[in-house]
Amino acid sequence: MTVETKLTQLPHDPAAEGAVIGSIIVGPETIAAVVEHIGKEDFVREEPAELFEIVRERWRKNEPIDAVLVRSDFINRPNKQALFDYLCAALDNTPSAANAV
Repeated sequence: MTVETKLTQLPHDPAAEGAVIGSIIVGPETIAAVVEHIGKEDFVREEPAELFEIVRERWRKNEPIDAVLVRSDFINRPNKQALFDYLCAALDNTPSAANAV
C-alpha cells in the first residue's frame, strides 16, 4: 500500500507518529508496552515505520537504545538523511515518554 493510499484510507496524525518514535527513544522502558499495541505496519509514513523497526529490533536483542545508537543503525541506508531529519524532529517534539502508552 502506498503512502497516498494509506493517507486516504486511514486516520492519520503525523504528530502522533512522531510522538511514538520520540517516546520510545527518550524512554526505552516504554517499548514493551508500546509494541503490544503498535507495529511497523501502523505507521503511514516510511521514516517513522523504519525508525520504529530499528528501535524494536534493538529492544528484541536487548541492546541499548538512544538516539546515537539508532542513528548508527541507519547510517548506511540510502534514505539516511530523511531518517535523521525525522529522528531529530521527533526528539525535539518529545520532552518525555510520559504519554507513550
